[in-house]
Amino acid sequence: MTQCTRNYGPHTSNTSNSAFHLMVIQLVTFDALHTLLTPRRPIYVQYSEVFAPFLGVLDPNRIRHSFKSTLKQIQREKPAYKGEAGTLGWWTEVIKGTAIGAGARAQVVESSLDHIVPLLMKRFSSREGYKLFDDALPVLWQLHKMNIRTALISNADTRMRTWPPTSMSKNFLDSC
Repeated sequence: MTQCTRNYGPHTSNTSNSAFHLMVIQLVTFDALHTLLTPRRPIYVQYSEVFAPFLGVLDPNRIRHSFKSTLKQIQREKPAYKGEAGTLGWWTEVIKGTAIGAGARAQVVESSLDHIVPLLMKRFSSREGYKLFDDALPVLWQLHKMNIRTALISNADTRMRTWPPTSMSKNFLDSC
């Protein structure tokens, strides 16, 4: 019969004297987005802020719906940030489709992408776009004190590897 004892793993009783075999946790992995960090403000609001100087004010609800549908479409067509231009090209397609789908004129979007894309890429590669959850560092600190290795995993693009604040990644996340 197998039982669980706290967070240490299964307890198996395979001898007549009920010897305990504890599994020690050696590594805890975290998904980045919505586990350790989250957008500072909704993504569609941040897109709206960046779009406004170039495309005029677009309805944030239209941006929200357009972003969701464009993102799903691009993920189906080019999974894992693939495409001729890599991550940058992939996100350029998402940003362009989002703006046009939200009501911006295609010509204006095309002529503004060289300004909009770098701004959004920079924002969502930094503290400007994301914030750590309040409990992220305390949890990582506790695991560190317990000599449990931690690692960050994500299906986000490669910018996520460079995002966590240097102190967090240097002190609490192990290289795997």
